[in-house]
Amino acid sequence: GSERALCALLRSKAPIGHVPPLHWCLPRWRMGSRYLNSCKRGALQYVVLRLLTSVVSCLCSLVDTLAWLPRFEDGNWKSAYPYLALLNSCSQSWAIYCLVMFFRAVRHEIAPLRPIAKFTCVKAVVFFTWWQSVAIALLVNMEVLHETATYSEDDVASGLQNFLICIEMFFAALLHRQAFSHRDYCYDHGGHHINMDDVDEEGGELVERVEDRVEEAGPLPLSEKGDERVPILENEQDG
Repeated sequence: GSERALCALLRSKAPIGHVPPLHWCLPRWRMGSRYLNSCKRGALQYVVLRLLTSVVSCLCSLVDTLAWLPRFEDGNWKSAYPYLALLNSCSQSWAIYCLVMFFRAVRHEIAPLRPIAKFTCVKAVVFFTWWQSVAIALLVNMEVLHETATYSEDDVASGLQNFLICIEMFFAALLHRQAFSHRDYCYDHGGHHINMDDVDEEGGELVERVEDRVEEAGPLPLSEKGDERVPILENEQDG
């Protein structure tokens, strides 16, 4: 429904406390529009912060940072890299927490859409690949990964990250196919769930009938204009 309907739904629910240990230091969000706005702001702040940290990363990669910091490099823990990584991590964690708080408020209403499976698939891809890049940068810094005769340390790190992502995305695609199935949204006008096996069977029969009709009709004749063709099912429609 609309945002107003969602706020009305939230107002009808009992107050929801924060997850331990945050319930000791954060007040409860008042149910209704304030609760919804807190969840939205918490989730969207990462969009803004991530954009800013990306800009800072690009600038630091081109020029030296402050006098007490060396050039920005992945795995260089004396540069701006660990500070931006920590900032991004904190922002991501708060965004995830706000989404969890929203789920706790409406979990019964959205249960048929299997939100946990969808949420886990998307966030696992985002956060696992990011933490994987941090781990690879740490291995480079610890000299576990080092340069070769033909590749530098940066080439080895980026190549390993890209190779692992190519393998991982295959399994992620299989999980996404199960989590984001089209069957979750198959309802008729009366709100009843549609059996997609019946739809597939009927669709297959329709395709077979059309193919048979095409074979019977043979090549389609040109119209008098010479640039249009007679519709395949014109005779059936007239009948």
